[in-house]
Amino acid sequence: MLKKRTVKIQTAKCSDGVTLSGVELQDHPASRATRLMDDTTRLLVVSIAKSVDDRVLRGTLSYWVREGVEINDVRYRFLGFTESQVKAGRLMFFREDHEWTVGRLFASFGDLSAVYLKSGYGKYSARLGLSFSSTLQSFEVPPDATLEIPDLRAPDGTLYTDGCGMMRDSFAKALCIKHDFPPDTSVFQVRRGGIKGLLVRYPDEKFERLCGSRSKSYLIAYRPSMCKYEGGPATLEINNHNQSPMPAHLNVQFTSLLLSLGVPLEVFRRLLQDQLDIIAAISSDREKALQYIKGELDAGVEDDYYQSLYAMLLAQQSMSEPYVKQRLQQFQKTQHENLRRKMNLRVAESCYLYGVVDEDGVLGPNEVYINLPGRCGVLVRDLVVARNPSYHPGDVRKLSAVDHPLLRHHRNCIVFSRSAPCSIPDTIASGDLDGDMYMVIWEPTLLPPMHVTSLNRTLPSSALQATRISNSIRELSDMPRAAVETFIQLKFSRLLGQMVNEWYKAVELTSELANGEFPRQLVPLIESALDIMKTGEDFWKLQSEYRKLRSRIALRRLDATPSPLQVLRAMIPQVDDSAAPSFSCDPALVLQHENPRLWQQSMSQAKRVMPRYDRELARAVELDHESDDTDNPSSPHTELHERQLRQADVVKHVYQSRYFGGGKREDHNLQRIRASAWYYYGYSENNGAFAWLGERYLNEMRALWSNGNKPAICVGAKNSHPSISSPLSRADSQATLVEVSSPFSQPEQLAHSDMDVDPIEENPCQRQSPASTTYRTHLHSELPMVNTTKARTATRIKHLTEESTTATRVSTIDHPKPKAPVGGRYTNACSRSALGHEWHVTAANAYSRRYLCLCGYEVHEKKEDGFWTSVSAVFSVLRSPRTSNASECSSVPEAEDPETPNYPALRTRSHTRGIRSSEPPSNDASPLSVIYSAPEEELSVDTGIEDENSGSESAYEDAVEELTPWVKASKPDAARRSSGATSITSDAPSSLAGLPHLRRLPGRPGSDVSSPIGRLRQVSSRMVVSDTTPHIRAAPTTARVPDQSPSAVSVAEVSPQRWPLVSDHPKPSRPVATVTPQCEAAPRHLWKLWGNATSRHYTCKLCAFVVKERKSGDPAVWTPIG
Repeated sequence: MLKKRTVKIQTAKCSDGVTLSGVELQDHPASRATRLMDDTTRLLVVSIAKSVDDRVLRGTLSYWVREGVEINDVRYRFLGFTESQVKAGRLMFFREDHEWTVGRLFASFGDLSAVYLKSGYGKYSARLGLSFSSTLQSFEVPPDATLEIPDLRAPDGTLYTDGCGMMRDSFAKALCIKHDFPPDTSVFQVRRGGIKGLLVRYPDEKFERLCGSRSKSYLIAYRPSMCKYEGGPATLEINNHNQSPMPAHLNVQFTSLLLSLGVPLEVFRRLLQDQLDIIAAISSDREKALQYIKGELDAGVEDDYYQSLYAMLLAQQSMSEPYVKQRLQQFQKTQHENLRRKMNLRVAESCYLYGVVDEDGVLGPNEVYINLPGRCGVLVRDLVVARNPSYHPGDVRKLSAVDHPLLRHHRNCIVFSRSAPCSIPDTIASGDLDGDMYMVIWEPTLLPPMHVTSLNRTLPSSALQATRISNSIRELSDMPRAAVETFIQLKFSRLLGQMVNEWYKAVELTSELANGEFPRQLVPLIESALDIMKTGEDFWKLQSEYRKLRSRIALRRLDATPSPLQVLRAMIPQVDDSAAPSFSCDPALVLQHENPRLWQQSMSQAKRVMPRYDRELARAVELDHESDDTDNPSSPHTELHERQLRQADVVKHVYQSRYFGGGKREDHNLQRIRASAWYYYGYSENNGAFAWLGERYLNEMRALWSNGNKPAICVGAKNSHPSISSPLSRADSQATLVEVSSPFSQPEQLAHSDMDVDPIEENPCQRQSPASTTYRTHLHSELPMVNTTKARTATRIKHLTEESTTATRVSTIDHPKPKAPVGGRYTNACSRSALGHEWHVTAANAYSRRYLCLCGYEVHEKKEDGFWTSVSAVFSVLRSPRTSNASECSSVPEAEDPETPNYPALRTRSHTRGIRSSEPPSNDASPLSVIYSAPEEELSVDTGIEDENSGSESAYEDAVEELTPWVKASKPDAARRSSGATSITSDAPSSLAGLPHLRRLPGRPGSDVSSPIGRLRQVSSRMVVSDTTPHIRAAPTTARVPDQSPSAVSVAEVSPQRWPLVSDHPKPSRPVATVTPQCEAAPRHLWKLWGNATSRHYTCKLCAFVVKERKSGDPAVWTPIG
């Protein structure tokens, strides 16, 4: 499953066919269209209720298509609808301005108007869907890197290569590296402008031979069947890719067809009974429950419910625990209902695979090649191949899987022959190779003994007539009327749904199943309805043919013999879950004795939060039910593993990210107590859903308790198709439970703007006594971690103060250049002014802004999805401009002051960096203030217990300081420009002159340009080395070694006067201007170098530590980059 981004778009509902309501922002998968437009909130999607009368809707749509819709005095113009949207009853509108119009947006998609003139509005809508399908943006592939090759045609006129192209192996490797795909990925479902289909990976030599070109410049080869229209962006977009497949499930259609082909009923009875036995044991047998749920996750079921239940069982939660027991019973009921409705029987020896063509031409007419390295290797046996949806017995093909050395590079896909009289995929429910997935079954008992000739699929006469309409008849001016008629006719796929339901009924009511006369005669009509948008068939004529057939067959009495499907359904038990659960707490999860004061604060917080959570959850469930009503179960199953996020899951994850999202060690302890208190309070109110919001910590508690208070190695849900994992801080890695994969990577993006947060109780620990004590934690000494070094250097913790939780999101359009932080609520406690912070913009570009108050409070915000979003908020020691000022330093808040936040406990912008000291430097200190870092084995935690020494001393550890140029040095002859008056001691603009942390240090001797110096950069406190480290340069004579506390380790500063000349080190292979810490993986660093004419970046291959240096000044010297 691809890790696709989501964006915010406007949504609305139309319940009466006239007015719009329920306008709100919702998450939507990113697509080509959302990436092209500057603001995704320009897009408005309107959902039409099924109950709206067609006559009313026709009049409303005619007005909307001409004039658009107006919401809050903002006009949205009609944009259109895609094939999937018309099946769900949705329309798209677009907010125009002087820069972006509907015409400009359509022009960026490509030449779509030609599609309408040639094939009508239905096919136009289907092609419009290429720009709105969920994709992952990849490399730009210019026209001179693409090659068009001819399609391979069968004797009967069908295409062997319908929708299937090729990709060079070296380019495929680059794609896998860029997007973190499995290295053996061999099939990519792509979009590029008007090109749509599969690109299959081939070795470079074979790629050039098959393409008939020895040019190394071609990266991909596409066929005319893949080109849907001309033009469009040249960026390659990944819609999906193949991977190691998991066992698949049958459904009602496949079961009916296999029974119709002579597979004994006893085979399905055995499959069903085995599955029922496992389901019955789920509530009492932990191992069987884990095995069954794991099978669902392996099969690609992306359900938060399954993930959560799997994690609870792995954590050894008691099977009799009320909420766990209730979840297990609900799971059993759901499985029984799915079996009864869908007949989704598990088949171990089966899978879904992408279909590709045999470019080498080595396979026989009825042969296929399948190589599954992760399961059974190369298959050599008879097997069944089918496609969903299928309604004719001839759609199930029995083929022979063979082995051939020339095809060994194909993995996790099914290779079809090109030597058959006709295209084999075309005989399987009109399949093709542009992304269709085929179900492959090699279970011997399911191989059908009978063979039925596939349906002769000729284009209906009405469709042929529609395709003969010349371009001169259709005019672009007719598009609005065509859009209205197409939507009215095809919305919600009503005709298709009626036909499919009739097919199901006919199959159920006769022992002949799909071989009956009525089901067979329905199949051509069903397939015509499936492709009616693309073929342009006459809707009214198709509807008339269906009604005539139904009235004629209905006069006959159907066979009263029970069908095999009815026999199978009779085996499924009815589960009675009407008994109300009795909630009683598990003693292992109640931690009231650990911190009674914090427990009571968490209980008070639960009383306020639970009603709000219940309201939002109830609303989300209502929205999910409405969405389920618009789902079309009979639509083609083109994207097997992709589904819409449920709003109930969104609400749950928003609250979990807010109140149980991890953080520092003290945050972990707070959230652990909060989870226990909310569990206790939720059960007292018979609210299991609220009680288990902190399930991550509840699972950790139970796992520790079950393991004798010893950390387990790993507890968590397994998902073969992970989405995006929830954030876990470095301090949280000691937790027993490795959190379940979550479909949310940025929790702050999901927070609702109207969801207020209790600013004080959000972290009650910060309101306790400022006295603190240190203790040894030995982080990560008990729990094995993978890639910890990389995580330390790459992970950035977004730590704010107790009031920094986002309240109302501020648009970057309304506030393009704010003068003060707008992305969140920050503490107003300023040590210099009773009126609050006086903000100064210290750094800004097109994407982010930094603000600094004279008290040392610094905020970093960035643009994200059209809104200002908080990145970090830290309290920094002020740097004196030339000399230290005791009066200014005295204004820094002391630790004993209960009215000010405990700033030394705050983290810096990255959790891998140290904690900046809140103590001002002494009067004889260097103008550059020292930055301290808490040592790894000692963390300062607010315990609420008075300590007589805590107010006077704190344990610090020095980290290496690197001087970062604030701006590039100007040329010696250039005059320094200043906007307004400047201070005597600084040449900075007057707006920055008052900031004591900005100044210029003198350049090297002989230089007539000073080196600009700004904010100091700090190296990770986990990478501190002692003075005896052999490979670190000795401190220069001008460096100052600060006074050390007993637990600190001293590291010397680097003086600017000792920066090495570029003439002495023209092309250094290791850092020369930066004091590097000890490598954590080896005695010394092994540097990997990247460089250009002005800068060099060094990355340790062993510990991933990064150092950046560049040339500056005159004469040129190497200086660190912040």
